[in-house]
Amino acid sequence: MKADFYQRFRMGASVKKLLLLSWLLFIGAALTLTAQEVYTYTGVIRDNVGNTMPGVNVIEKGTSNGTITDIDGNYSLKSSNSSITLVFSMVGYVQQEMTVSPGQQANVELAEDIVGLDEVLVVGYGTQKRANVTGAISTMSSDQLVEIPTATVDQALQGRLAGVNVTQNSGSPGSGLSVIIRGVGTNGNSQPLYVVDGVQTGSINSIEPYDVESIEVLKDAASAAIYGAQAANGVVLITTKKGKLGEGRVNYNFQYFLNSAPKLTETMDAASYSQWLSEAGVSGIEEPDQNPYNTNWFDEINEVAPGQRHHLSFSGATNKGNYYISGAYLNQDGIIGGDKSKYERIMLRTNVQQQVKPWLKVGVNANYQHFNRYAFTEDDEFGGIVSSALMLDPFTPVVYENEVGDNLSENIMASFQTAIDDGIAVQDDEGRYYGISNYVQGESANPVARIGLSKDSWSEDKVVGNVYATLGGETWKGISFTTRANLDYASQLYHTWYPSFYFSGEN
Repeated sequence: MKADFYQRFRMGASVKKLLLLSWLLFIGAALTLTAQEVYTYTGVIRDNVGNTMPGVNVIEKGTSNGTITDIDGNYSLKSSNSSITLVFSMVGYVQQEMTVSPGQQANVELAEDIVGLDEVLVVGYGTQKRANVTGAISTMSSDQLVEIPTATVDQALQGRLAGVNVTQNSGSPGSGLSVIIRGVGTNGNSQPLYVVDGVQTGSINSIEPYDVESIEVLKDAASAAIYGAQAANGVVLITTKKGKLGEGRVNYNFQYFLNSAPKLTETMDAASYSQWLSEAGVSGIEEPDQNPYNTNWFDEINEVAPGQRHHLSFSGATNKGNYYISGAYLNQDGIIGGDKSKYERIMLRTNVQQQVKPWLKVGVNANYQHFNRYAFTEDDEFGGIVSSALMLDPFTPVVYENEVGDNLSENIMASFQTAIDDGIAVQDDEGRYYGISNYVQGESANPVARIGLSKDSWSEDKVVGNVYATLGGETWKGISFTTRANLDYASQLYHTWYPSFYFSGEN
């Protein structure tokens, strides 16, 4: 009984000692906290023009202790440390650090963080680091454009931007191109949205490459978000040049070039064609030595086509405004048909911006184009130039130099003679009759004669531009309002006519 009582007594004493020790530690900690002094750090944050900055992060370096500035740019931060380093940061401004002491008014001026296009890109209504959108946005500068001898901007994109597939529909000068960004995204029209100096337009053929400052191709939904459903096939943003600060500049660029076709399909000569007809079981075949003709039709319709391009610009700027005025001329023959597929273009551009009042800036960006284009059907089952060159036999001459139809069968010659008597057999400028085939009839006919008959031409006048006014700016504490009127107008005339002709009994 005594032992049991003694044991319980010892346990009770131990618990009391533990409780007493805990109480003493609590009192000591409370006294320490009560005795510890708290310091207050204050200041005002402004930008580089003296405006106070609300919403700036103020953090005690190395801790999570922080605050933000109020609407007047003031901050107040409490700390138990008598000397601390404060870190000031805000998106779009350079981060700063300052070591401060109690009672010191720590005022800070934050500088704008000016970054280049290689670091930050505009995406929809915000910005992203370029590293995050490398595959979504492609960029091309004016320095790259002037190195490329092309007549249109879309030609300059060909093979130079990842994910942008540019296909020329024809080799004829002035012909359109198909631009597809990251594959066909929609049914029907797969062309991207073109935006030139803020103006949406259906084509960029009217933009002179020398006038372009930069090209941005937006290839995914995030980067093109601001344009909505119109951007389903991607967006091509084009910014044209403006005058740069300094004395007025005059620039003249000239190009002279020769265009030619690459290696073409090799067609059969007279011997190969005769063998082919014989193996096909065609009767009445002429032997090559019985026919004086061995025509290579691709050689007859192809030529080295010259072209020239001129560009003259005037530009300059002051603290109050800038201007850029340019004119361009292009003349280019076709590699098939020469001046029968010629393209001639004149362009004029005016970019002017002026600070009329401290709170008002006005400007105009305008481009005018006039072109004349001559062309013909190149590749078609019903009378194409290229298809006829592929189909026609080498036994047929381009023109009859001496005896007309000296290689024709009696039936075909009789039909041809009737056409001559009726005045519908086709002749060249020297009055020679174009050759008629013994073996190829129907829609395929002498391609040189088809070129000579071509009477197709287009002309177009097009104006694309905008007039804008911006209110506000620095006088309104950085708030600005811009209104603009856009114009995209084109007037086109197509002219064609068909003289009487005879190529065969069916055509």
